[in-house]
Amino acid sequence: MNSSSKLLLVCCALLLCAHVSFAQESPAGTASATAVPDTVIQKIPFVVTGVPYSSITESETIQTGDDGTRFDRKAEKMKTYRDSQGRTRSERYMPSLPSKSDPEEVLTVTIRDPVAGFEYFLNPRDHTARRKVLRTPRENAENNGSVVTRLEARSRDDRPHAKITVEDLGTQVMDGLVVAGKRTTMAFPADFDGNDRPFDVVTERWFSKELETNILTITNDPRSGEHKIKTTIINRAEPDPSLFEVPPDYTISEMPAAKRGPDANFTFPHP
Repeated sequence: MNSSSKLLLVCCALLLCAHVSFAQESPAGTASATAVPDTVIQKIPFVVTGVPYSSITESETIQTGDDGTRFDRKAEKMKTYRDSQGRTRSERYMPSLPSKSDPEEVLTVTIRDPVAGFEYFLNPRDHTARRKVLRTPRENAENNGSVVTRLEARSRDDRPHAKITVEDLGTQVMDGLVVAGKRTTMAFPADFDGNDRPFDVVTERWFSKELETNILTITNDPRSGEHKIKTTIINRAEPDPSLFEVPPDYTISEMPAAKRGPDANFTFPHP
């Protein structure tokens, strides 16, 4: 695989994770946690409860060469499960490649358990798991503040900046779901990143309020082509509870907590 193809796979992997993470943690997708008696779940922000499903999310990149040749690359696949308590499991796969004998091999698994207050990162190849405590609302606020500070600092330098506009696309039906669309355009000026003329990066996101998840994301970037991420809901029933547990033969190690000011060592009171 050449360096260009590897770069495309990495970019699509990041977009796929962002697509799923945005759906699970977007403030617009916050649902009530009153159906869950455990008070811990109510302290963790952006938890969607009462709407279980299983889905498959696939990404692809389409590039067009200078001579008009079209290159269509299936970059990655992810299976996602969510139960009524707001627990989620994401399994990341890679597409069938000449160097891979099993295209269905699970590369990584992420379990987010707001009931217990933990997030797990599983490696199926060596049966290990890393565990971290889910951040508190205060820690999230502190982190968001630091991001804003960094953005404000960047806006004060002398470099050219992108102009961002957001357009409401209304609603439509996709796979039987009503989805609302937004188009975000980032207009980059000349000399932003070594470019000799302005260019736009346009992203469309289609969100299902019923399921509180993204269904389709399309990004057009002249530097890397069109990136498409599509989620297909395959089941609306409650997933198997064992999917949200670390298998007993896995070795679990703790991830160090990030320092976030004077209250950085604060954690949830776990049951």
